[in-house]
Amino acid sequence: PAIRASTFSNLDDRCRTEVSIECTYLHPTTQETLSCLTERYQLETGKYISTPFISILEDECEDLPIQATITMKMCNTDETRTFQHVYDESKFHNTGYIMESKQIGADFSRESLILGPGDCVEEVQEKILKCKNNHPMNVVMRGFMSGDSQYTCYNYVYNNAKIDNVPTLDQAAFATTDTSTNGLTLECTTPNGEADQCYSSVSIKCSYDENGNTRSCLNQDQGPFTIVRNDGCENYTNKFKIEMETCNRNTGREMRESNIIYRYMNKQVGKARQQAPLSYAAPDSATDSNCNTFTIEQDIKGCRRQYPMSVQFGAQLLATDEDGPRWCFCYLHTKVRMHHQFYDLTSNLNFDTAPDEKEKEKEDKNKDDKNKEEDKNKDD
Repeated sequence: PAIRASTFSNLDDRCRTEVSIECTYLHPTTQETLSCLTERYQLETGKYISTPFISILEDECEDLPIQATITMKMCNTDETRTFQHVYDESKFHNTGYIMESKQIGADFSRESLILGPGDCVEEVQEKILKCKNNHPMNVVMRGFMSGDSQYTCYNYVYNNAKIDNVPTLDQAAFATTDTSTNGLTLECTTPNGEADQCYSSVSIKCSYDENGNTRSCLNQDQGPFTIVRNDGCENYTNKFKIEMETCNRNTGREMRESNIIYRYMNKQVGKARQQAPLSYAAPDSATDSNCNTFTIEQDIKGCRRQYPMSVQFGAQLLATDEDGPRWCFCYLHTKVRMHHQFYDLTSNLNFDTAPDEKEKEKEDKNKDDKNKEEDKNKDD
C-alpha cells in the first residue's frame, strides 16, 4: 500500500536530524487526496521492487495527468543546539521530467543555512506526474551541530512516485507463432558486411498454450504477452515452448559448429560444445538456408516479470578452393515479458483491499467469532 510520508531520523547524539518526503495527489476518478509514495516489498526471487500508487492504461495516461504536491523537509531535532548546513551540499532533489535540485545556500536565503533547535526548512512543489513510470525524489542533509564542527552530520531519504502503466495488449500480434512475424531473428556476416562470408542467422521463437490455442509469447516489439494480477500471480501456471534456431546462409559453402550455447534465465540449457559437431550443408541459393533447431519446455512462474533467453552460434565456414576457412559468430538475446497489474482499473483500488473482498473477510471473521462463542457456551 502507498504510505503517507517517508522519514528517516538520525538519533546519533552528535547529529540529531530528520529528513522526510511527503507526496499527495488528487485521484483522477474519485477526487480524493491520496498518497503517491510507494513501499518496497520482496519477490519470491529475493529481489525488491516498489509498488506503484496507481494503475493507468497506457492508451489513456496522457488524458489523466496526476496533480501531485510534493513536500520535502529537513529538520534539526536537537533540543539545544543549532545545525549548520554545508553550503550547497544539503539539497531537495526531484527528478520528474526535468532534473530539479534546490540547494540550501544557492537557492534559499542565507538564514536557511542555520537551523535552530527544533527548526525545519522545507520545499513544496506542485508537479504533474504523467505517463513516466518513475518519479524519484530524495532529500540530502549535510552539515554539523554547533560546538562540534569537526564531525560531519549526514542524513538522506529517498522515495519514488511510481505509476503502473498497464499495456493494452495487441492480441493479434501474439496470435501466430510464425517466426517471420513473431519471434526474433538476427542475421550475421563478417565485419566488412560481405554476405558470402560467414553469412549465418540465429532466431528465438516462444509459444504457450492458452485455452487449447497455441499463441506466441514473443513478438517483434518484445512487449508483454499477458497481464497477470499482482495479488494472484502465484496462481498463474503455464509452460513456455522455446525454439532456438541456428542457420547457415552461405550459398555453396558448408559450416560446422564449434561453440554453440543456449541460455534460459541466465543459465545454460544446451550444450557448450558438440563432441561430434553438427554440420550445416551448403544452401543451394541465396534465398535458402540450412538450420538446426534446439527446443526446450520451461515452466512459467507467474510472479516473475521477465524471462531472458539467448542463443550463441560459433561455427567454422569450411574452406573452398578459392578461400580458406573462416571462424564465424552470431548472438541473439531477448526477454519474454509479462505485466503485473497492481490495481483494478475501474476503481484503482489495490486488488488486496477491494471493498467486496474486505467485506467478505469481515463476514468470515464474524462467522468465526460466532462459532467460537457457540463452542465456548457448549463447553460451559
